[in-house]
Amino acid sequence: VSIAVALVVSVVDILLGSRIILIDLLIGVPCCALFTARWVQTARAGAVAVVLAVLLAIPDGIWGTPAQFALAGAVLMVALACTWAASVIEAVTR
Repeated sequence: VSIAVALVVSVVDILLGSRIILIDLLIGVPCCALFTARWVQTARAGAVAVVLAVLLAIPDGIWGTPAQFALAGAVLMVALACTWAASVIEAVTR
């Protein structure tokens, strides 16, 4: 489900072009994957979200700007935090 959310956000962001920037919505991708309580799946979803956050800066017209680094960095930090949380949940529930 989380990868599907990432693809929907990406397609809508590409279709809207530089009018609206939806990169920040990719933060929800690792958060959705966190519900699996499996750190590998959460890390995989987070990696997809980070890659998409970097690539979507091109059609949004913010490639190489501080906005791109801030948005992609925020997605990266949430992905790391969710992966860590999933690893803790997985370890506790074993």
